[in-house]
Amino acid sequence: MKFLRGLCSNWGLKIASVLFAAVMWFLVTNINDPVSTERFNNISVTFRNTSVITDAGEVYEVLDNSDVISSVTVRAPRSVIENFSKDNIVAVADFEKMTDDSTVPIEITITKDSGKIDSVIPSSSEVALSIENLATSTLALGATTSGTVSDGYIVSSVSTDQNQVRISGPQSVIDRVDKASVDVDVTGFTSNIGTDVAIKLYDADGNVINDSAISMNITAVRVNVTILAVKTVPINYHTIGEPADGFMLTGDITSTPETVVIAGKSSVLSDVNSITVTDALDVTGLTSDLQTTVNIANYLPSGISLGDSDFNGICTVVVDIIPESKRTVTIDAGSVTYDNVPENYKIVLGNGSDDASFTVEIEGLDETISNVSAADLNATIDLSQLTAGLSEGESLESGTYTVTVSFTPPDGVEIDGTVRVTITATAPQQKEDKEDN
Repeated sequence: MKFLRGLCSNWGLKIASVLFAAVMWFLVTNINDPVSTERFNNISVTFRNTSVITDAGEVYEVLDNSDVISSVTVRAPRSVIENFSKDNIVAVADFEKMTDDSTVPIEITITKDSGKIDSVIPSSSEVALSIENLATSTLALGATTSGTVSDGYIVSSVSTDQNQVRISGPQSVIDRVDKASVDVDVTGFTSNIGTDVAIKLYDADGNVINDSAISMNITAVRVNVTILAVKTVPINYHTIGEPADGFMLTGDITSTPETVVIAGKSSVLSDVNSITVTDALDVTGLTSDLQTTVNIANYLPSGISLGDSDFNGICTVVVDIIPESKRTVTIDAGSVTYDNVPENYKIVLGNGSDDASFTVEIEGLDETISNVSAADLNATIDLSQLTAGLSEGESLESGTYTVTVSFTPPDGVEIDGTVRVTITATAPQQKEDKEDN
């Protein structure tokens, strides 16, 4: 009883002793291993069970970088904090716990000395999501070039190994994509280019779309750029047929354009100095100018193409046709030359009179024929037309013959019809007899 009375007496002193002991323990503990606070930045959040969204044919996008906790404040004894790192903090967002407002709570787990941690305070506690239907689109893949090739060269063609790209992602993002294209810088090049180029997506305003929410079945493609040498050459035209009777070609052919830029390999291009059109200008029976168009591309040699992308190859051509002018020219005996005259024969025009002559009609442009003289026509009579039919040993008899006159007129002058005249041929013996008389 005495013991019990002693145990139950002096309660105030006993309580004071317990409090004093607790205070002393606290003081000793904090002096030897005080509680510290440490902040750990940029803690990435790991996602689990994302199939909750994807299996429903939807995609998600993390809003405001909420999948990274900007800071986590850890309170623990100094001995714990000194050996603690951000790797000991695991942040997990389980999509099965997603709320109706499309947020997922973040659960934080400490992997080291968790029982000694006083508190863990994250700066954010949920991941905010934007959820949309998954959309897929197939786009034609375009190809362009930028920059300028060396002088004397052009980009002839650009092609890709693939002509389509398939993209998928949130509906609102996919709806923004207007086209897919690749671009090759050709600055300074003089030969073909083959290179792998990253595919870029563009909106309707031509702005590049860089959105990690978009996935592509291919991200790069092989691009082949053909580069050719160029040169400018004239276009030559030839007509076929003849205008109607009484009409003639002036020789003037007007072409718009008069020259054409062509492209090809240097080795091929060096041999081409003009483009000739041979069969497109048919003037048969025409009484006025021929006006037509010619696709010059149809007349390019093999290995040559048009070298100006702004020119479609169509030339406008005008062939001048005018009424013929005519003029009569008198040919006297002194203006006639004789070829293949039998030895010692005397050949004279007509019957040999001093005033023997004949006339011819010449045709052409008025300014061309107006000053043509008899001598300009180069009238020639070939006596072989009389002797060709003689048998061996037979001689041409003296007499009067009708023969054809040939002419070599100046350019632009034509002889109207066939001209036949009379000549007198005197054999050598008769020639001597006449001279004796």
